[in-house]
Amino acid sequence: MAIRAAVDAQQQAGNAIAISARDTALAASHVLTDLSDIRDAAESTENLSSTVADASSALSEISADLKFATQEFVGKLKAA
Repeated sequence: MAIRAAVDAQQQAGNAIAISARDTALAASHVLTDLSDIRDAAESTENLSSTVADASSALSEISADLKFATQEFVGKLKAA
């Protein structure tokens, strides 16, 4: 009976190890998925940041042009 109990205990331990290994593999898979999502979000943020920088540069140019046109207009009004 003692041998049977020891074999049963080993079987239970083996099953527990197998379940733990399966759960660990599943958790690792979730971590990989999360890391992939983070990488995608970082790439998207980088792209959006570039778009914002381009828009800001364009807006700065438009602002400079508008300032020049306004100064020119005001100068013409003063001259008239």
